[in-house]
Amino acid sequence: MRVQTKQAAIAFMALFLFSLAVITTGVSIVQATILSVD
Repeated sequence: MRVQTKQAAIAFMALFLFSLAVITTGVSIVQATILSVD
């Protein structure tokens, strides 16, 4: 049970970091697009 909980926590952390990276990438793409339009 404890191992399963640990795996779930690791998976949740990985998912959180992944979505954080996606958001950061998306924001920088939007900023680059705005700058190139200007």
